[in-house]
Amino acid sequence: MASASLVLRGSVLVVAALATQLKTFQPAELVPAALATWQQLRSQLAQHRLKRVKQLRFRRSPSAYLALEAKALQLTLLL
Repeated sequence: MASASLVLRGSVLVVAALATQLKTFQPAELVPAALATWQQLRSQLAQHRLKRVKQLRFRRSPSAYLALEAKALQLTLLL
């Protein structure tokens, strides 16, 4: 049975929780139908998560975040 905790995004979590209680899913049913589309979605979600992480780091300590960004910029300019 697929756990609802595998799905971590918003309203989909509620749907997954209800669906897993109504039906037991087989592994073959959980395979994405369009692998390229699924990979693209995962990439978009990862980018979105990275943006949120950066925002959180900035809010926690703006000066430390900006120092890290400046260091990263210097490293890229050296390459």
